[in-house]
This record gives sequence, structure tokens and C-alpha cells, in this order.
Amino acid sequence: MDHPFRERAPLPVSQSAGVAGAVFSPIFSSIVTNHGWRAGYLISGIVMAVLYLPVLLFKVGLNPGDVNETAYGEEEGHRKVTFTQEHLPKAQDKLPVGLFITAAVYSALAGFIPSLTPHYTGISVAYGFSVSVGAAMLSITMVVNTAGKLLLGFLIDRMGLKKSVLLYFLGILIGIVLMLTVRNVFVCYLSAALIGLSSSTCTVGLAMMCREAFGLSHYSSAYPKISLCCTTLYAFATTINGLIYDATKSYTPILWVMLGCHAVCTVCVFLIMGRKR
Repeated sequence: MDHPFRERAPLPVSQSAGVAGAVFSPIFSSIVTNHGWRAGYLISGIVMAVLYLPVLLFKVGLNPGDVNETAYGEEEGHRKVTFTQEHLPKAQDKLPVGLFITAAVYSALAGFIPSLTPHYTGISVAYGFSVSVGAAMLSITMVVNTAGKLLLGFLIDRMGLKKSVLLYFLGILIGIVLMLTVRNVFVCYLSAALIGLSSSTCTVGLAMMCREAFGLSHYSSAYPKISLCCTTLYAFATTINGLIYDATKSYTPILWVMLGCHAVCTVCVFLIMGRKR
């Protein structure tokens, strides 16, 4: 029997992360437009509370046995196998520091690009369009956020990791340049779709590059730290973007910063894939 960790690397379970944003963005934008932001916040809070109720009221088992079920692939009467750390491949050497730093830089700067998404409403107003255009841009981005991860996995299987990630990077580059240079509603929608691919490079792309670069022996120790860089910068980047806009009264400097981050990330991809184990 093949080792369960030998052929496949664990991937982030986030393929459905953008569904809620795609569905609720135009709804809440309409509520804010017609009834004000206070009503929007109140209704969004009620919706969030309702969505949390199943987790709060019903027991969620961490193990199949907690709900009287068996694990996938495990049949009744068969011996249950529990995988522990000893089943994982053993690291033969230390974690390569240079490669780790390169991947961390990629992770951090790649996390800056999706941070533009919450500002789509402001961008649409700054470009002379209505708030609904920004809401539609957000919905488009959320749809691409979900579908793009599935598509990237498919492309990796067909084209290989490096070509697939660089293809996504090309699409993201086109999206940033279009949003920077063209003031048109359709182009804004297209730009939002292409920039939405950046969420896939931060999740599926990052996980697969870490798997290829560090091997399964170092993956479990390297990937959590590297992905934390992406999450941390994304958390601060939305505020940073707001501060840049407040200082310059324009989204153009933010898009130029995104282009710089995108260029550095592209170089990091070549460095990481050139030194993969």
C-alpha cells in the first residue's frame, strides 16, 4: 500500500471562501445605499449570528467516532490506523534558511495584492461610478476566489506548478495594469476578476510551492510559518491602503505598490522553483 503522504501534499481547505462574499456583497450594498450604513451593519450582524447558530447549537465531532461514523476509506471490522509523526518522512538536514526567507518574502508580498478587494467600492466612486459597481467588482472577485483555486489545481496537474503559477501571475499583472490605466465599467469588472486570481496564488500556489521546495520532510514545519506571513501582511495591508489613500487622495499609488509587490513575487517564484528539493 502506498504511503498516504507520499504522492499528495495537503492543501488549504478554502475553495468556498468567496461564496458568501459573492452572494451577500450586492445585497448589503443595496441595503446601505437605500437605508444607510447603520441598517447595513445591523442586518449583517443578524445574518452572522444566524449563520453561527448551527455551530453553537449542534455538536461538531472532530473524529468520525464522535458521531458514530467511520473515517473515509475505513470499513467496518477493519483495523483502524492512526497516523502519527513517525509516519511522516524524516528530515535528513536542517531547514534551508535562504529558501525559507525567499518563500516568506513571497508569502508576505503576495498577501498584499488581495488586500485591494475591500476598497473596490471606494475605487468605483473615485473613478466616477456608482457604489453598485464596486459591489459587483467584489462579487466577481469572490467568485474567482473560489473557482480560481479549483482551476489552479487542475492546471498544476496538467501544466506543472511553475507554469501554472506564472500564468496566474500574468493574469494578475494584466488586471493591475488595466485598473491603473483604464476608466471603464467593463474593464473594472475584468480587472477585479483577474486580481481575484491572487487569492489562489496565496493559498493553493503557496502550499504547492512549499511542498515542492521543502519536500514533505520539511513541509509541516515550514509552511505554517510561511503562510502566517501572508495572513499577517494581509491583515495590515487593508489599513495601509487606507492610509495611503488618505495621504494621497488617490488609489494610483496603491496600485503601483501592488505592481512592485507583484514583480518581487515573480522573482521569488523563479528562485523558489529553481532551488526546489
